[in-house]
Amino acid sequence: MKAAKYSFMPASDGVASGGSASVAVAVPEPDSEPAKFANACLRKVAEHARSWRELEYPKGHGAAEAARWASMPEWLWVKLYRDHGETWAREYALASLERPTLWLRGRDEAALEALRAEGAEAGPVPGSLAQRDGGVVTARAGFQEGAFFVQDISSQKLVAEISAEAKLLGSPRPTALDLCAAPGGKSAGMAWSGLKVTAADRDPARYALLKN
Repeated sequence: MKAAKYSFMPASDGVASGGSASVAVAVPEPDSEPAKFANACLRKVAEHARSWRELEYPKGHGAAEAARWASMPEWLWVKLYRDHGETWAREYALASLERPTLWLRGRDEAALEALRAEGAEAGPVPGSLAQRDGGVVTARAGFQEGAFFVQDISSQKLVAEISAEAKLLGSPRPTALDLCAAPGGKSAGMAWSGLKVTAADRDPARYALLKN
């Protein structure tokens, strides 16, 4: 067995996992044997995801069996089952095996048209696009120039609703104040929607992200 060099990131106070008081994340060096092993495991997970989704739900066999079927800790299955019911918990477990949609927010119609030409699909919110074919987002044309950025569809919906409400106030260009703005996605979205935005953040590290 080969020895490998790891970089360790201590967990913050109060972080818990399965009852533990703290968690440390070990990150193998790039191209190390552990990194290759982790990638191989992830490939196997991707290969078997469909067959796992097709496993029969062990109805009536108790929480432990149901949690194994759902690929989650038993305590989490019990909480989901108790709070939302069996049907919702089952659907949540199956959805967790699906690859999440990558949502993009385009700056203007030119940016949206360019992304659609590359295969992106129009989303449910104005300016939103779903990118389903994978690939490196930062390598796409327009990303470095700020023509679009990655933003979850729920955040885009929030920005669209806030912008629409602000425009009902009657001002030709409503003003928005975002006091916890970093890294800046919602502020940029409001600005692209026609609002005059003042963005700030009290955390120095996050403020640096906001400036960039």
